[in-house]
Amino acid sequence: MRKTVLSAVLIGLLSGVTSFAQNGGGLSFDGVIASGIGWYFDDDGSKMLAVDNYMEAAGGWFRLNAALDNAEKTSGIKFRMEAQPASTNGLYPFVRYFYGYTNLFGDLVTLKGGMVDDATFATAGDSIGTDADEGLGGLLIIKPFSMLKLGFGAYIGPRSGDKILNIKSASNGEFDASDGAYTASLAFSLPDVFDYTLGYRFKFKNKDESDLDNQEKPDRLVTGVNIRVLKNVTLALDTLINGISDKSITGMYALTTAYSNDLLTVGFDTMIQSADGKDDPALGFMLYGSYAVKKLVPRMDVYFGIGGTGGKMYYWEYYYEGVTYNTKDKFIGFRPSFKYNATESISVECGDLINIRMPDGSDTTFDNSLYLSFVYKF
Repeated sequence: MRKTVLSAVLIGLLSGVTSFAQNGGGLSFDGVIASGIGWYFDDDGSKMLAVDNYMEAAGGWFRLNAALDNAEKTSGIKFRMEAQPASTNGLYPFVRYFYGYTNLFGDLVTLKGGMVDDATFATAGDSIGTDADEGLGGLLIIKPFSMLKLGFGAYIGPRSGDKILNIKSASNGEFDASDGAYTASLAFSLPDVFDYTLGYRFKFKNKDESDLDNQEKPDRLVTGVNIRVLKNVTLALDTLINGISDKSITGMYALTTAYSNDLLTVGFDTMIQSADGKDDPALGFMLYGSYAVKKLVPRMDVYFGIGGTGGKMYYWEYYYEGVTYNTKDKFIGFRPSFKYNATESISVECGDLINIRMPDGSDTTFDNSLYLSFVYKF
């Protein structure tokens, strides 16, 4: 299966290049330029900071999406560059994805190869994402009928945060095909009723890890159900389970509920993270709402979390993160903000991140971050 997938990808890429050369095509692009300034205050004083972590602009300070397709848009190259440290992987600075694709037999078969980042099997919720369709390697997508898509991936390594794993060992000749990450995915859609996605990544070795005992990474299963019966309503349940094959299971479960129309957006997200044999999970809850008054959009986000034995407490993007909490530790955050949409392309946002941490057995701490951000979309 591994050789079959890789061979299919190579054939597909050659077909795509040939088709593009014969039929011609065009270049299209879009992107985001964003920047800002902020002031951080805590018990130790204050400091000025760049606002890459607090802006709502996707991709941070700079993002460029480009596509070079043939006339029929059945073959071509997709590219994304992001000038933000968290988006790089060491070997290809600033590149989020860069891959060729080709469609065969109509849209029955799609082949993608390179630094792939595909959303075919993505979940609909806000908090959990699959990595079964991204990495350095190839992805084969089969569409037997309109409502069903099947995916098979073969990667040197998947993406993990700001890196693609195994990229260093492969460049040093220390990588073997048996160490790679291989995936199987499914997406099923019943229009106006529900969507279902499943992505499974088999166990693989991260040869870039210097600790030999920590090189083998567990298998990973991500599923998502998105109920689409109600107009303007998002109701999505996503799950992530690690370590099924060796029964060292850790899990993450997220429920996203939201209502949105042209003026009003309200939502409530729930996150649960648990570990094998533990009945004391980490919990997180987020309530948010906004209402558009012509070009001005005031918004409020409120987050509450309580730590557990399930591991690190999970926080959403705009709140404090990365601290291991004990069972009784608590955290609450507020983010009032105002966004002004000057045009369809230009917006300005100001807000305040207010964090209150209540560690078990320690004093409550407080900090806040005032920020002002600017976003231009093109």
